[in-house]
Amino acid sequence: MATRIATASFFLLIMSGVSLGCDVAFDPALTWQRMIDQSEVVFVGTVIETEPETQAGWGRVVFDVESWGKGGSGSRFEAGQGSGSNCVLEFPVGARVIFSGSPIIMGGPVLASDMGQDPTVFLNDPPTYEQSVQLNYVNKLAQEHAAKGATK
Repeated sequence: MATRIATASFFLLIMSGVSLGCDVAFDPALTWQRMIDQSEVVFVGTVIETEPETQAGWGRVVFDVESWGKGGSGSRFEAGQGSGSNCVLEFPVGARVIFSGSPIIMGGPVLASDMGQDPTVFLNDPPTYEQSVQLNYVNKLAQEHAAKGATK
C-alpha cells in the first residue's frame, strides 16, 4: 500500500509541474545497449515538428523515421516531449536522434526520459565514433525488427 501511495505521489508531482531533480540514482551495470533493449520504442529519426508543453499536458514532437529498431513502423512517429523541468526530454526541430522511449503512464504518450541515465542520443553531423557504434547497434535491431514483420 505504501508503495502505491509513493508511486502515485511521484506521478502527481510530475504531472503538476513541480520541478524535481532529474539525476536519480542509477544502476552502474546498466549499459546503453541494455537500456535500448529495455525500451519499448527505438528508432533513428529527425525532428520535423514540435509543440511546447502546456498546463494541460505534454508537448508534442514529430519525427521523420529513418529506421525502426523496435516498437513501430512507418515513416513518421509522434511522441510526447517535456520542457526540461519535468525529467522528460525536449527536442529541437532538425535534431537527428536515436530515440528511445516508453509510455510512463498507461495509455499515455511515449516519452524519452531525462533522468540522468537515458539511452536517447542527439547525433552529431558527422556522428562521433561512439555514436557510429550506437547507430550500428540500432541498425542491427532494425534488421531483426524487419525480419519479424514489424507491426505498430
